[in-house]
Amino acid sequence: MTAQTSGRPISWRRSITGRWTGATIDWECFAGHRIPKHTIWRTLQPRINRFRLNHSGSSPRYLNMQSEILDIFKKTGALLEGHFILRSGLRSGHFFQCARVCEHLDQVTRLAELLIEKLPDMSEVKTVIAPAMGGLVIGQEVARQLGKRFIFAEKIDDRLALRRNFQIKSGERVLLVEDVITRGGRVHETLDLIDSRGGVVEAIAVLVDRSERKVKFPAPLVSLLEMNFPTYEAEKVPPELRNIPAVKPGS
Repeated sequence: MTAQTSGRPISWRRSITGRWTGATIDWECFAGHRIPKHTIWRTLQPRINRFRLNHSGSSPRYLNMQSEILDIFKKTGALLEGHFILRSGLRSGHFFQCARVCEHLDQVTRLAELLIEKLPDMSEVKTVIAPAMGGLVIGQEVARQLGKRFIFAEKIDDRLALRRNFQIKSGERVLLVEDVITRGGRVHETLDLIDSRGGVVEAIAVLVDRSERKVKFPAPLVSLLEMNFPTYEAEKVPPELRNIPAVKPGS
């Protein structure tokens, strides 16, 4: 998609994460044709809004939102310090125990509101799916606010599966919701489940992204918070953590 202003082309590009980059608003012509500016604006406004949401890291609104989210995690006791074994098997001195947030449904409601604000258009989505246990509460609340059907995947023989007669139809558009990702193992398992039934994942929404954007998914990843606390292989734990007993608290 290309626009022009005073003869200079303005290009829009879509990145691998599905985000739009590049924006100039005051066009005289669009794709080589003279079109009223209000028509261009109406056509591109949703994309510009998503651009602003995803690329406004230094704006006061973005900073206030990040502060509010951190505040919720801290006051509910969800941000822990110690020596933790993450779901991925990696070790860390910090842990997000999102279940602590889920004790307070008013806070879950607020986190879901903030997460939904960052999502692309969900009008075509029919179903929200979350992997148990971590994604259950936030997934259900996101589904409630969006007015969508909610299902969950659960472990059978150490692999995620759909039980309880849950179905995904071929071509059905799905939003995947998870609490925390580091290596994205449970998200990948859930994606495999959806793909095996012919479903189409519109986006992946998570509360906390610890992956440092090293994990790639076949759908846009939207996170409320990106926290890059150091993680370590079990045999490479630093001395300050080695002296603390390792625990696996569960999300």
